[in-house]
Amino acid sequence: KEATSKNLVCGKNVLIDMSIHTAYVKAIRAAQHFLYIENQYFIGSSYNWSQYKDLGANNLIPMEIAP
Repeated sequence: KEATSKNLVCGKNVLIDMSIHTAYVKAIRAAQHFLYIENQYFIGSSYNWSQYKDLGANNLIPMEIAP
């Protein structure tokens, strides 16, 4: 619980910092007209591939940006 409150995700005995990801999602959701984010690490729509639905890919940014 303490890790979650600090935007840390625990997986396989490793803590992963999700604060940047969370900040991007919040900024995208708050955008009203335009959005410009430049980042070389955005990865496509794998969240929507049926064969990978249950693998735990946590990248929500493409889903938030897509119309």
